[in-house]
Amino acid sequence: LFFAWIDETGLLAGGSVAKVLRLARALRPLRLMKRNKGMRVVIDALISTLAPVAYVVLFSMFSFVVFSLIGMGMFGGRMFRCSAPGAEYPGGKAECSGTHVTDNGLVVPRAWVSPGHNFDSFIEAGLTLFRV
Repeated sequence: LFFAWIDETGLLAGGSVAKVLRLARALRPLRLMKRNKGMRVVIDALISTLAPVAYVVLFSMFSFVVFSLIGMGMFGGRMFRCSAPGAEYPGGKAECSGTHVTDNGLVVPRAWVSPGHNFDSFIEAGLTLFRV
């Protein structure tokens, strides 16, 4: 009621103090928590689960780091392919040069490209694991 009176009278209008006092009105639902025991139990339960959730997040991040490094060691630089058919194993990169005529009759250059999901860098490996 006090904050509403200050707002109506314009006592602190235009100042930063008025904004802070208006922000204090947003904290009004927290007073309900003091009166309502059921809501207090729910809020306490939510706060007490923050530490276990943090442990799960840390474990997940650690697992992503480990498996990203393993993926880089196993698959890093080994997923490249030619953008057009006809340059398969064993020639590979040496045969993937020049141009290629598609089924539609278009002439396109061949390139030695990496797929969108790869393990060539740590960030790409982490994103690939996240996508999977």
